[in-house]
Amino acid sequence: MPKWASLRRYLIFTLIMILLGTACSVPGQSDEAVNIFKKGNEDLNKGALDRAIAEYDKAIEQDPDFAPAYNDRGYTYDLLGDLNMAITDYNKAIELDPDYTLAYINRGTAYANLGDLDMALADYNKIIDLDPEYALAYYNRGAIYEIQGDLNVAIAEYDRAIELDPDFAPAFNNRGFVY
Repeated sequence: MPKWASLRRYLIFTLIMILLGTACSVPGQSDEAVNIFKKGNEDLNKGALDRAIAEYDKAIEQDPDFAPAYNDRGYTYDLLGDLNMAITDYNKAIELDPDYTLAYINRGTAYANLGDLDMALADYNKIIDLDPEYALAYYNRGAIYEIQGDLNVAIAEYDRAIELDPDFAPAFNNRGFVY
């Protein structure tokens, strides 16, 4: 299978996982910023990307230290194809919350989309340092190793993702493609 077909398979799954994992609860943020943020998430989920960005802008204006708002605005820029703006927002989310694994997943995916697989791997490695039980990080590393042609390592990464989450069908699927 061509390496870009593998990347496409991996990126589509990652984007679905991110959409499902978009933050809904944000302790420590002002109620007004959280309410605006939730409106942005509603717009994002409806596909109203420009409105979502406007809502995230308002949430950030209300609370400039609101890491999930930067993350989700970055994700929205990612969907619009503006990967550099997306990475800028992911960087800010990580600066505000260095343990924010979803921002690392998002940034790693953006780097992979730009073809910077080393930076993507660095983000996935960081996630595993923060949370060694994060199956999606192993899955994403497996996809990168698969693209790079390091198939034995890719299989080991998919195996680890499956070990951590036995219901993780895409990891079984990708492992099957590698064999």
